[in-house]
Amino acid sequence: MNVNISRKYFIDNIRSVTVLIVIIYHVAYLFNSAGVVSNIGKTGIPAFDTLCYFVYPWVMTIMFLLAG
Repeated sequence: MNVNISRKYFIDNIRSVTVLIVIIYHVAYLFNSAGVVSNIGKTGIPAFDTLCYFVYPWVMTIMFLLAG
């Protein structure tokens, strides 16, 4: 049985972009103003809240889909 399976490079590209988005999300999460528990006495940056609200619901789902 000779099976010729070619690698789909666009999946690698989607995976790389998703990992970069996760890194940006975690940096933005440190500076958001929506209930982050920390001992820093400064208020957060509200613009980062929008990024976190947009990325949070789907980033883990897409990572699970790409891993499977």
